[in-house]
Parts: sequence; C-alpha cells; structure tokens
Amino acid sequence: MRTWKIRPPYDALAHAPRLERAQRRRARAQRRVPPALLELGHDLVLIECGVGVFSVLMYSSTGARAVDIATEYTHQGIATAFPVGKGHGPLNHMHPILHRSIPSASPTNPHPFVRLLIQTNADIWKQYVQHDFVKQLGRGVLPRENFIHFVKQDYLYLKYYARAYALLGAKSTDYDGIAAAAKTMAHVVRESGMHKLFCAKWGVSEAELESTPESSGCTAYGAYIVDIGMRGDSSRLLMALAACLLGYGEVGLWLRREAERPNSWVKLEGNPYLKWIEDYSGEDYQAAVKAGIERIEAMAAADPPSPVRFEEWRLVWEKCTRLEKGFWDMAMDGS
Repeated sequence: MRTWKIRPPYDALAHAPRLERAQRRRARAQRRVPPALLELGHDLVLIECGVGVFSVLMYSSTGARAVDIATEYTHQGIATAFPVGKGHGPLNHMHPILHRSIPSASPTNPHPFVRLLIQTNADIWKQYVQHDFVKQLGRGVLPRENFIHFVKQDYLYLKYYARAYALLGAKSTDYDGIAAAAKTMAHVVRESGMHKLFCAKWGVSEAELESTPESSGCTAYGAYIVDIGMRGDSSRLLMALAACLLGYGEVGLWLRREAERPNSWVKLEGNPYLKWIEDYSGEDYQAAVKAGIERIEAMAAADPPSPVRFEEWRLVWEKCTRLEKGFWDMAMDGS
C-alpha cells in the first residue's frame, strides 16, 4: 500500500480516474492487478483490490467508513466461503444476500449473534457501558450519594431480575435450560448479598435498604422484563435479560483492562469502589456472562430467526439497553 499526499483544495476523487489510468498502464506492464484509489482526509491511498471500497463510497460519506464496511464484507466472505482446496479458498461474494439473519460462527467470530445485536445498537450500547457513572466510578471520584442511590435501586431491581429468570426456567423445556436459569437465580441472590455489604460499608442498614422506595426507572425496567417473561416466549425473555448480564460484564472487563494500561485513567489504589470493579470483572461474574452468551448463541443457532423474528428480538434488546442507560442516568441525577 502506498499513500499519495494531496494538498487542499485539490479534489482528489475528481482526478482519481486520470491517476488510476496511469496506474493501470504501469500495472499492465508489470502484469499485476492495479491498486484502487481511496481518499482519506487529504491523502490518496492505493489499495489492492479496492472495488468494494469504491462501491461503498457510492453511499458512504467518508472514506474511513467505506473501508470499515468493505473490510467487514471481505471478512465475512472469507469466513462463510466453502472450504475447498488449500490456503484462503474462494471468497463468498454472495453472503450478504443469503436468507440468513445471523452470520455463521467462525474462529474469528465465535459469537456472531451477540456481536450482531451489539452492532445494531452500537451507539446506545456504548453510551450504556461507557457511561459517565462508570467513568467516575473507575476514577474513584463518583460522589458517595450517587453510588448509594444506585446500589439501593439496583438491589430492588435484582428482585425483578431473579423473578424473570424464574419465568425463564418455567418456560424451558429441557433440564439444561432449567439448570441454567436456576444457576443464574442463585448468582443473583449472591449479587444481592454484595449489595448488602456495600450498603453496610457506607452506613446503610438492611432495614433501610429494604424500605427504600423504588425509583421510576427501577420500576419501569423491572416491570418490563417481567412483562416480557409473562407474555413472550423464552427467546424474547433471553433478549430482555441479556443487556444487564452482558453489559455489566463488559463494564467490569473494560475497567480492568483500562487499569492495566500505563498511566491509566482508572485508579484502583485507594478507589472506594474497587470491590465493585473486582466483583464484575472477577471470574465468578465473567463465568456467568460466558454461560449466558453460550446459551443465547445456541438458541439462535438451533432455530435461526427470520428477518421479522430477528427484528422482534433486536427491539427488545434495544429497549433494555436504553433502560440500562437510564438506570445510570437515574443514579447520576438522583431521581
């Protein structure tokens, strides 16, 4: 790959055909495939086999976004290609038009369904898992009253969450599903115990914790997941429960990994919320996240959803992701 330096106000793409023709003449002489020309900022970047990038530029406003889409297209073309011969094999150019809502699992994408869920709501997901509440907690500067308010409301929410998993167990038709739901319920009970310890450390008695009125955000979220459990099937309920399980797992890992960076903004030493970070980044909770992901992926693989069905699942996931973000908002504004 080579880069052509172009100074403004030179219109790079307007001159791309002329430059490309010159490249083609040289390429024919060298018996090699000519590179494509791509404008990134004020540079013209020459990329081998860049037809996909130029195709995306037809409807993409930025070169960087075009590269992202073309890279994903090529990656999926390789991942879904028919395994014939040796080496990289053929590229499956038809994978975007196959009647399949979820990509097949591959070594580089072992959890395609969960990845697709997050990608379809990437903006709101990032606002949730990298919320200002989380950042202040990681720095150790989150005001005490905000954390206590959050823990109290989260303790009350976990009752809804455990009941929703009880409904999931009731809707399961095999022992594995029943056992998985029961295991998660037991984990939620242990998690509620962690909340009691946090409150005791901060001077909040168990009696005060139990008598705390629910916030509107807590009631809205808790009532929604229980309602999904009462009205929908097990697949929709799994979607409703996944945003909490996976999101807190990602928050815990994100804070732990950021803390390992040189001169990190995450401060573990002397952080009053270190135990919270350790709990959600620890082996016990991460094992629960892994089990949850495997169950979701197995469900989607066993009965791949139609586009209509996938959209139903996606809407439930998006709703719960927004409710999770709203929970952090509630903790910050004290509502």
